[in-house]
Amino acid sequence: MFFNSKNMRLGDRVAHTEVTLRDKTLQKVKFSKAVVAIGYVLVGLIIVEIILYFRASSFGLL
Repeated sequence: MFFNSKNMRLGDRVAHTEVTLRDKTLQKVKFSKAVVAIGYVLVGLIIVEIILYFRASSFGLL
């Protein structure tokens, strides 16, 4: 599209973003941490479902 002297697109200038080289010193996310994070999300969803179930049953909706 439209570039300026710094080879930035118009969208990059509007959003104030730029492309940088990848930093190889960054560590990868360990598989165990990803599994624990997914577990926390699932436990949270189960707790919300339990709360909604008891809330609905207290109003006689079930």
